[in-house]
Amino acid sequence: MVLGIDKRCPVKAHTLAHMNLSIGVKFDRMLVAKLFVYLDGGFKEPDSCEDRSPHSTWGVCIVAEYHDGTQVICLSAGGFLSFLDTCSSYCGEILPSNAFAAEVYANILARVIMMQQFKSLAHCTSTPIVFMYDSTSADFVTSRNVVCKSQPVLVQVADIVDLLCSIALPTSSCHVHSHDMHP
Repeated sequence: MVLGIDKRCPVKAHTLAHMNLSIGVKFDRMLVAKLFVYLDGGFKEPDSCEDRSPHSTWGVCIVAEYHDGTQVICLSAGGFLSFLDTCSSYCGEILPSNAFAAEVYANILARVIMMQQFKSLAHCTSTPIVFMYDSTSADFVTSRNVVCKSQPVLVQVADIVDLLCSIALPTSSCHVHSHDMHP
């Protein structure tokens, strides 16, 4: 494991370079000027009717930027959407599985993780947090009180979590097409 990522996991060249640069830098929350929270949802069509492997995933990577511009990966996490209301990580997602559900779920988990970890990542309570996303539709339903027919409960949960996060922390969001050149 390197920074929470399994060494067998394929990563983009710029992500690997960023990780390698971060390895030699010690994380110090006293130096943090800004936190970037990269989030993404993933979806893969089933290979066959018998394919029972998880098809929707989420990932979060938090990068701290110091006052001198140095950036350090300080947290990464990811997982699968369960779609089972008996699962402890269930947030209201319903089948059929799709990329939209994965992106909304990633928005929820990014905010939950940030609310849980903020004090360990930044010294100053006014440290800006920027959520970096690639799905404009998921961001739209996450940050506004809207009705969504395809994922009604998941979107409501996302809206509530975003509201709580934006009340508690100084947050903003930024769209990056396909996470170009981002970890």
